Amino acid sequence: MSDSNEQTMPDEQETLEKAALEKRLRQLTEAWGLTPLGRNVAFLWLTKAATDTTGDLLRLRKWTVMQLNKQQTPRTCEISTWQIGCPSLFPGLQTEAVWHLELQNTFPWIRLLEEAYPAIKNELLSLRADPTGFQPYRAPSWAGIKQASDGIGSISHDAGDWNVFYLYLHDVDYSFNRTRCPVTTSVLEKIPNQYEHAFFSALAPRTHITKHHGPTNKKLRVHLPLVVPSGDNLCRIRVGDQIISAKEGQCYIFDDSFEHEAWNDHTTQSRLVLIFDIWHPNLSAKEIKFFKFLRKAQLKLERKIGQDDDDGDMELWLGVCRFLTIKEMTRLSECNRDIRALVVSIAELFAKETLQLNFLFVGTTITRQLNISVFQWLRCIELQYIKTLLLCALPVSDNEVIEDTNVYWNSAPHVTVLVSKNFVLTCKKQCDRAEKLLRQGPKAVVKLKELEKLLWNSKKHIKAKKQLGSDLAAMQLIQERDIAHVTENITCQHAALLPLSLSKGQGKRMTLPLSVWKKLGRYVEGGADLIFGAGREASECNECLTASRLEKLEIESKKTQRLLQHTESGGDSLLELVNRKSGYPPQLLSPERGRFYLVPQNWLKKWRRYVKSIEDVAPGPILNGSLLCNRHRKPVVPTSVALFLMGGSSSVLTTIPGMSYALYEIVTDVEWEQLQSNYCAEVAVGFDVVCGTIIWPTLPCQTCEEPVQIKTRKNNQNHNRRPALR
Repeated sequence: MSDSNEQTMPDEQETLEKAALEKRLRQLTEAWGLTPLGRNVAFLWLTKAATDTTGDLLRLRKWTVMQLNKQQTPRTCEISTWQIGCPSLFPGLQTEAVWHLELQNTFPWIRLLEEAYPAIKNELLSLRADPTGFQPYRAPSWAGIKQASDGIGSISHDAGDWNVFYLYLHDVDYSFNRTRCPVTTSVLEKIPNQYEHAFFSALAPRTHITKHHGPTNKKLRVHLPLVVPSGDNLCRIRVGDQIISAKEGQCYIFDDSFEHEAWNDHTTQSRLVLIFDIWHPNLSAKEIKFFKFLRKAQLKLERKIGQDDDDGDMELWLGVCRFLTIKEMTRLSECNRDIRALVVSIAELFAKETLQLNFLFVGTTITRQLNISVFQWLRCIELQYIKTLLLCALPVSDNEVIEDTNVYWNSAPHVTVLVSKNFVLTCKKQCDRAEKLLRQGPKAVVKLKELEKLLWNSKKHIKAKKQLGSDLAAMQLIQERDIAHVTENITCQHAALLPLSLSKGQGKRMTLPLSVWKKLGRYVEGGADLIFGAGREASECNECLTASRLEKLEIESKKTQRLLQHTESGGDSLLELVNRKSGYPPQLLSPERGRFYLVPQNWLKKWRRYVKSIEDVAPGPILNGSLLCNRHRKPVVPTSVALFLMGGSSSVLTTIPGMSYALYEIVTDVEWEQLQSNYCAEVAVGFDVVCGTIIWPTLPCQTCEEPVQIKTRKNNQNHNRRPALR
C-alpha cells in the first residue's frame, strides 16, 4: 500500500505542475489578443517548445519563459548594451551591429542585388514623373520623437523630411506600386527569408533621423544606396558605435535593434536607398514559421478595424465612436463579445492618438500589466476636459435673491443654467483623481520596465515586485457613482427649484453659461436634459417659499410665546436680563440701597438660549454650590467678582491671562427671586450695596479660596523630551 502511494504522489504533483503551466500558456496567448483559433495554434506551438527535448526549439522555449515572466529583455550577457531599449528581443541570436559582407555563404544573394543596382536605380528615377506612390514615413507612436500632426504614428526625424515608396508592408496591399517596379520586385522575390517589409527611401537634404531602435532583433535590415550626394561622409548612418558611409551600388546589412541614426547633410540633393528586411540568419525554419504565424494572426486582428463585420462597415463604427462619450463606449462594449472586441480595439486607437497615453504602448501593443482598462485611461482624459469646463461655474450668493413676494431669482433665459454645488465639487474631486492617475501611470510603466531587467526571483526582483504591487494598489480608479447628480440638493419635493434660502452647504446652487453646458451636458448622467434653465423652469418653488414663510412665522410665534412666558412674571427686569451683556445690572452703580446675587455665567448662557428658543433644552437648576467652601460652609468670593468690586477690572466677566476660573454674573434681588422660583438654586450668595459700600450678610471665608487653575503653555518641541538626570 505504501509503495503505491509513493508512486502516485509524484504523478499527482507532475499533473498539477502541467495543469499550472497550461493555464499560464493559455493566459499568455489571450494577452496577445489572438482569435480563438489563433490562440489554440499558438498554444500548441508553445507547448511543443516547453516540452521539446531535441534542442530545435530551445531558444523559443527561453523566449516563452521570458513572456511568462513578463520579461522583454534577455539577460545582459546575451545582448549588446546598444540593444537596450528595443521593445522585443529574442534570446540566443548573434549580436552584430554591422554584418560583414565578406560572408558570402551567409548572404549569397548580395551579388545578385548589387548587379541589379543600375536597373533598380533607373526604375526609381522613373518614378519621379509620377511620384504619387511616395508618402511620409511614419514610425509607431512609441518609436518617434514627436507625434505626427495628422495623428497617424510619430515622426522619427527632427530636421528635414523623409518620404518612402512601399513595395511590401506585411499585409498591406501595395501590388500597384510593385507593378511600377517589375525589376526591383523580381530581384526581391529571389531573396530568401523575406520579412515582407521593403520600400524606397528618400531622405531630403539636411535631414537627420534621430537615434532609435527597431522593433525586434529577429530581423536584419538591408540598405542598397541608389543615389548618394557627393561629399565626404555627408550621407552616413551610425549603428551602435560604428559609422557607415553610403556608397552607390554597395549594400550593407545591420541589426536595427541596435541604437542607430542617419544623416543627409547635403544642402540640395536627396539620398535614395532601397531598404528591405530579412529574418535573422540564426533563426531556424521552425522558429521563422512560428513568428510568421504569430505576426499574421496579430495583424489579422488589428485589420478588423478597417474591415466590414456582420454589423456593418467598421469605418462607420469608428466614426460613430468618435461621437460617443467614454461611458457610452463602455456600455456599448458590454452588449456582446463581438462588439466588445471591436469597441476595445477602437478605444485603443483613440488612446494611441492621445499624447498623454503614449506610455501605455510598448511597440504597437498596449501594455496590460497595469490591470486598468483602456476605457479608464480615456475617461481620465475626458475628465480633464470636464475640469476645464467647470472653471466657468460661479456660485450664487444669498444677496442675489430678490426678497419680494411676487418676484423670485431666475437664471437668465438662454444665457445661464443652474447646477448643484455638490455636483461641481464631486466632479472636480474626480478630475483631481484622474490627474493623479495620469501621473502615476507613466511611473508605474517605468517601474515595470525596470522590473523586467532584473534577474527573475532575485532579492532585488522580489523587493521591486512587492513595491510595484503596493504602488499599483494605491492607484485609485475612477468611480462614476462618486459624482453627484447635476440637480442633487437643489430640487425640492415638488420637483421644482429649491429656494436658495432653504439651501445649505453643498446644496447651494452654481451657474454655468449655456454655451458651456451644451458641451458638458453630454458627459452628465441621465436627467441632464431637465436642467434648471435649459429645458426646465428656473423659478424657485412657490409652495416651498410659502411653506418656509409659514414655518418662519410659526417659529417666531413660538419664540415670542416662550419669551413672554419666562419674562412676564418678572416684568421688564427679566427681559433686561435676557439681553444683558455687561454681566451686572445698572442698579449696582446706583446710590440707592440694593441687594444683589451671584449666578454662574454658564447657567445664564443656557437660560438665555432656552428663552430665545435657540435651544429647546431647559437649563435645569442653578448649580452655584461652589460659592460656599466645603470646610467652613462660608461664602467664597469669586476672583472675577472680587476684582470688579475692588475696581481692579472694568467688567465682572474679565479673566486674568494665564489663569482659569469660573465666571459669575451679578443680578438684582427681583431677578434672583424670579429665577429661583422657576428653577431653584443650591445656595443664595449675595451682598448689599449701601452708599457705594459692599456689605456681605455672611462674611466670606478668610481661609479658603476659589479653586484656580494656572494655564501652562506647552512647548511642542520639548514636550516629549525626557527630563535631564541630576
